Amino acid sequence: MAANCSSAPHDFYADHPTSSCNLIIGDKTLKVSSELLGMHSHFFRSLFFKANPNNGGENGDNEGTPNLIRTDVNDVRLDNVKVDEVIELLNIIYPSDHPITDHNVKFIIELADKYLFNVVLHECEQFLRSGSKLSKEDRLLLADKYHLCDLVDSIVKELSKQEIQTIVSLKLTDRTTKAMVKHLSSQ
Repeated sequence: MAANCSSAPHDFYADHPTSSCNLIIGDKTLKVSSELLGMHSHFFRSLFFKANPNNGGENGDNEGTPNLIRTDVNDVRLDNVKVDEVIELLNIIYPSDHPITDHNVKFIIELADKYLFNVVLHECEQFLRSGSKLSKEDRLLLADKYHLCDLVDSIVKELSKQEIQTIVSLKLTDRTTKAMVKHLSSQ
């Protein structure tokens, strides 16, 4: 994850020396680093980089360094997302003190899943496990929806019989439902 070395959020509307591409969301353009996005997201890595056919492909050299080269993609249109929510996601990976909170975790986790930001998904999981004040039901729904199996198991172990009976009516995956039934039968 990016080091927290600056407390001010990054201004994604301004040109920066590290800006190498644009994310276009509606009529707004965010100026971002393709390298930073590619480092944190498999989705963006596949857009901005390709295997270098002259240097052994994606498997890398003898030292494990990937041999990728930059594609000519400079503008990426993101549909069906809100610009302010994408900025919140970007502030998680850019060097800043921008935290995951109960206010932003639901859309951050959705965007992290959609654009394959695995490190951010992990940070959301850690926040939901230990820092969130969201209800067990809300945390379980998020963990279930985004297949955070360890978090599902952790929350299920905290549930009372009454909470399980309330939650079981929700549309959950078979895995989560089975975990709740197993926990209920062990009480």
